[in-house]
Amino acid sequence: MISIDGHQMVGLFVFLRRHEMELDTHLVALYEKLERHLHSRLSIEQMESIETLYEQGIELFS
Repeated sequence: MISIDGHQMVGLFVFLRRHEMELDTHLVALYEKLERHLHSRLSIEQMESIETLYEQGIELFS
């Protein structure tokens, strides 16, 4: 097991989302797990603009 902080989690999610069509079964499962976790912690607006918020360095889990 590893621990990652909120910003790293969002970064990984954004990366996987951008490459969604290239993911194998294991990475699809990870992507879906991250998506469920983020949906449970962030607002709809934050999820809709998650890539922009990540690129701007905005911390979503303060």
